[in-house]
Amino acid sequence: MKNFISILFLLLIIIFVSCSDSKDLKNISKVSITNTFLEKVEPTNWWVGFKDTSLQLLVKEENIGNSKPSISYAGVSIKKVNKARSENYLFIDLEIKKSTKPGEFDIIFTFDDNTKKNTCIRIKTERKKSQRLHWF
Repeated sequence: MKNFISILFLLLIIIFVSCSDSKDLKNISKVSITNTFLEKVEPTNWWVGFKDTSLQLLVKEENIGNSKPSISYAGVSIKKVNKARSENYLFIDLEIKKSTKPGEFDIIFTFDDNTKKNTCIRIKTERKKSQRLHWF
């Protein structure tokens, strides 16, 4: 009985913490995220508000070069997909409009046999000048 009460108490704490965290996320756009953890995606996040609105992603996953990536997120679009010599690499040129809202979205990779793999990308709010690292 003690174990049951302890487990119930832990579940209540977890529910309380997860609900309180969601209050902080009210201003963040979110699309259905179903991450399948690809071997490597670089960078995994980016910031809105840069003068240059282009970004190139490197994706490494077995046979990823034989897939077609797609995105459904307001302000983010795929401009070009560049295949590498190896089928295990793909380079995706994105455009992130200055008006894009911070949030998370999936890049969905669809293969010829209709199987899909997804990875999550985060778009963050640009850091204020005072928050940036100063190297000099």
